Amino acid sequence: MVDSGRMPRAVRTTPAKAGVQLPGASTRGLTAVTSIVATRPRPSPRWMPLLAASFLATTPAAAKTILFVGNSFTFGAGSPVQHYHPDRVTDLNKEGIGGVPALFATFAEETKQDWKVSLETSPGKDLAWHLAEKRQLIDRKWDVVLLQGFSTLDAARPGDPTNHAAAARALAAMLKVRNKAASIHLTSTWSRADLTYRPGSRWSGQPITRMADDLYAANAQISAADPMFGRPIPVGTAWNIAIRNGIADGNPFDGIAYGKVDLWTYDQYHASSAGYYLSALTIFGAVTGIDPRTLGPREQAAEHLGLDPLVTQQLQRIAAEALQPSSVVASSVAAGRSNHASTSPDNFRVSGRPLRSTFLPSATRIQPSGIEYSSTSFRSAPLKRIPMPRSSSAWSK
Repeated sequence: MVDSGRMPRAVRTTPAKAGVQLPGASTRGLTAVTSIVATRPRPSPRWMPLLAASFLATTPAAAKTILFVGNSFTFGAGSPVQHYHPDRVTDLNKEGIGGVPALFATFAEETKQDWKVSLETSPGKDLAWHLAEKRQLIDRKWDVVLLQGFSTLDAARPGDPTNHAAAARALAAMLKVRNKAASIHLTSTWSRADLTYRPGSRWSGQPITRMADDLYAANAQISAADPMFGRPIPVGTAWNIAIRNGIADGNPFDGIAYGKVDLWTYDQYHASSAGYYLSALTIFGAVTGIDPRTLGPREQAAEHLGLDPLVTQQLQRIAAEALQPSSVVASSVAAGRSNHASTSPDNFRVSGRPLRSTFLPSATRIQPSGIEYSSTSFRSAPLKRIPMPRSSSAWSK
């Protein structure tokens, strides 16, 4: 009879070796099962339940998958972001793009979140094009999908959401067949300075924040009318807050005020590195529920892009504020004339720890281990800004 009190001769768990942590185990604060090699008899049945329970408790969950579908606003045109770490993502078009998805992947790695990040992008395309031309690439099972349409919703009829909505619904329906639990979100982008300060546009002469507000309102209406979608990702809202709070200059055509950030690149259309960084922060916070401010002023991607640590910290604060429920419904006129953050009695204060995402259902959220946190509704004050020097004409934008 085998002595039930003895250790097993050899118990191995793959792919781990002795003392090696399993990939992804850190996302749940778990330690890997270590191979035990001994020269003693095989385990008795009394050992089996204990070993099985130990293995099940330490087996890491499969990585979540996320797909970014979009155009130049997603792949980072006009900035170093376009080719930032393409090795960290899977470009389905095999064009060597890193873009905003690579920034997301970097944030995920820094916060020990286990995500497999993919992208399918093409310049100047709307969602209908992706559906018609790239269906074979994107028609797969995904946990999260972000759909970024044309910058004006419709190239032929700027501001008209009809075709944008139809294509988004068709894509969502296709993706839901693959995974009913997939979280699908429309990404609402920023105001284009070239369409605001130059004549001949629907948004000409309007406050610079107006276009972003209109895009968000259209995407919010689509999402509210169809349960296939979660809340839109408020990237444009984050830009509006940065302008309203005096962090970013709202009019790049008359020069950038001293101490302010230019969110646009040279064409006043696409984003600068800072603009794409703010976009990625907002997306990351919305999808994962992690407070962007926890990344810190020395965040890796920001340093690689050459961003000032002070600016990095300010952009992280802006992204956190944009994810507050009260921030996504802002008055364009008020936002264009005020430098104060929007607040309301129903605002959610973020203490600097990971917050529970209001964008994804609880079953799909990835939350870091070993951290206690909660979201409590109460009256809160605006997030404080780090003072920056401004020129006397700073508020005339």
